[in-house]
Amino acid sequence: VGSERRAGRRYGDAVPWAIGGDPPPDAAGLDLLAPGRPLASPLVLSALPSAVAQETEPALARQGHVVCTNASAHRMRTDTPLIVPEVNGEAISEIAGQPWSRAGGALVANPNCVVVGLTMALAPIERAFGIESATVVTLQALSGAGLSGLNAVEVVGNVIPGIRGEEDKIGPELNKILGADIEVAVAVNRVPVLDGHTAHVFCRLRSPATHVAAMLVSFGCGWIWPVFTNYGIVRANPRAAGSATGITQMGVYVGVFVGPLVTGWLIEHSGYPAMWLAVAASSVAGAAVSIRIADRF
Repeated sequence: VGSERRAGRRYGDAVPWAIGGDPPPDAAGLDLLAPGRPLASPLVLSALPSAVAQETEPALARQGHVVCTNASAHRMRTDTPLIVPEVNGEAISEIAGQPWSRAGGALVANPNCVVVGLTMALAPIERAFGIESATVVTLQALSGAGLSGLNAVEVVGNVIPGIRGEEDKIGPELNKILGADIEVAVAVNRVPVLDGHTAHVFCRLRSPATHVAAMLVSFGCGWIWPVFTNYGIVRANPRAAGSATGITQMGVYVGVFVGPLVTGWLIEHSGYPAMWLAVAASSVAGAAVSIRIADRF
C-alpha cells in the first residue's frame, strides 16, 4: 500500500532502494495499492508515518488484519502490546482484549530503535535487582534519520545533540516493556556513523548486586597468584619458558572457567558467608604456593 500519489505504480519504480543493488524482483514487480483498498494478506507490516498510522492501522485491524507496526502512534495504548520478543514475548496475549479481536484482527507494536537494545540489556538487571533510575546517553547513526534526514555538511566531523521526539519515547516505552517504574533521564545525539546506535547507560539499583561484586573479587583473586607462579616457573625453566608457562596457564584457564561456577553454586546452596570463606581460603592457598615457589627459585 502506498500513498494516493504513488498508487498504481510498480514498487520497484516508486520506492527508492537505499541499501545498494536492486529490490528483489518479486517485490519490485508488485503494484502499489491506494489506501483503503482491500488486502489479501492477513498479515500487514506497517512502516507508516505516525500521523497516517493513527487512523489507518486500527482500520486495518477492524477489517481482520494482524497489523505489526513500526510506527509510534499506538505504542503506548493500554491494549496494544509493545514487544521485544526476547524480553516480553508473552505480552502478545494482550491482543485478546483488543476491540477488533472478534474480527480476527490485532495491532502489535515494536518500540523505538534505541529501546530495543536497552530493554535486552536492562531486562535481566531489572529482574535480578530492580532498577530505580537510569541515565541514558545515545549516539545514534545517520540511517536512523532516513533518506530525508541530515545532509553531509551538517554531520561530517560533528555531533548533533537532540533528535526531535526521540527523548520523550525512550523512558515510557522502556517501562512499558519491562513492566517497571524506572526514572529515566535521556540525552540523544546524532553522530556521523552510517549504521548502528550506541547507548551509554548508568543505573541505580533497588537492591545491591552483591554476587556481582563477589564474582569480580573472585575473578581478581584468581589472576593474582598465577603471576607469581609463572615468575617462579620461568626462573626455574629459563630455556623452556613457553612450555612451562603453557602448563600453568592451562590451570589458570580451568580456574577462570570453574571459579565463577563454584562461587555461584556456593551462593545458591550455602549463602554468601560460605562463598566469601571459600574465596578467602583459595586466595590464602594461592598466596602460600606463590611464596613457596618464590622462596625456592
